[in-house]
Amino acid sequence: MKIFEEFYKKFWRIYNPYDESGHKRMETLSALIEEYIQLPPGSLILDVGCGGAISTIALIKNQYNTVGIDIRLDAVKLGWKYIREKYLPASIICADSREIPIKNEIFDGATLLFNPFPHWSLEDFWNISSEILRTLKSGGICVMEFADFIQLKYQNQWKDILLDHTGDRTLFSISGMYNSAEGTIPRTFIDPESGENWTVDFHLWSQWLIDFVLNKVGFEEIEFIRQSTDFPRKICIARKK
Repeated sequence: MKIFEEFYKKFWRIYNPYDESGHKRMETLSALIEEYIQLPPGSLILDVGCGGAISTIALIKNQYNTVGIDIRLDAVKLGWKYIREKYLPASIICADSREIPIKNEIFDGATLLFNPFPHWSLEDFWNISSEILRTLKSGGICVMEFADFIQLKYQNQWKDILLDHTGDRTLFSISGMYNSAEGTIPRTFIDPESGENWTVDFHLWSQWLIDFVLNKVGFEEIEFIRQSTDFPRKICIARKK
């Protein structure tokens, strides 16, 4: 599982619940949750890859009780600090989502929001989705948000060079050659102000791959919804029998 420490250091604003960029992202996710998660108020949700609790707080805004899980200790500490200060009905644990330290059949729902899939290999997601299935109650749902990068690439919408604005910072990024053995593509980020550069390998995901894994681990009633006509960002909703 790729943690992308340098990536998060540079893009920290959108993952920080204290920052204006984090609040904007929180509102975006809150609207998405309201539209796609149809569970009774007070339902217990597992928020996988919660980071600094942006998505966890968005779930709380929609009247869900939430347990966030993330592998990055610094992010968990930040999110937990914010939640305690605001007296919010949530908890966050620092753990590997491939081995969720929670008993079977606890949650009414689970979320994977803001496209965490580039972090994960096929094996990672297989283990994560198996663990989510184990911790869901019968009839529980898992709602996933992802970018269909393979569709993006073959619709000629993939950008080999990007200019990213993160608050007061601008970064360039350049993609490399696709690694067909690993299903990854390297992207080199350049900070023109400091001269720093670093490269991370992103896993490329598509709808059929997610559908394949979810079916194999035992999810049912798998549905894919396209969020936008001009960019292949999608929602997947899967249910436990």
